[in-house]
Amino acid sequence: MKPWKIQGIGFCLFAAAFLFPAVGNVSFESGPGTASGWYCAYFTAMDVVFFPEMLYRNHGNVGLSEWLLMLSGFVVPFVLVYLLLCILAKARMARLYLAVAILIGVVAAWLYFYTQFNVPDTQRTVPLIGHYIWILGILIMLSPEILSRFLDRES
Repeated sequence: MKPWKIQGIGFCLFAAAFLFPAVGNVSFESGPGTASGWYCAYFTAMDVVFFPEMLYRNHGNVGLSEWLLMLSGFVVPFVLVYLLLCILAKARMARLYLAVAILIGVVAAWLYFYTQFNVPDTQRTVPLIGHYIWILGILIMLSPEILSRFLDRES
């Protein structure tokens, strides 16, 4: 199968994930519930935007979970830039660096969920189906890029 077809399948899963509940048991103002992928993307994007202000307000004392959320907030914009570079068939090294940065953001998201084990049940954030579909889409989308690097080295 052609790499662009695999990336297209990955992108379709990635995009579809935003329609599903991504996290659950979140204590919103109205009480526990779920948040869609769109809400999570918006929330983490705002975390990226306002992170410098949060650092300033807290005199640099920001917890690990806030750092992890901020890192995971870069995933969606990086995926969009990665796809643009794939469509243009340019910047092979930049695509590799973006793929690595995306994977770091994904790991940060999972580490964030791990930090939630010590949080009371009413405030704990847990991944739901939308998050798993999002991860699967990203992994499928990046697989031709990553695998081609390993196959090029073996040749």
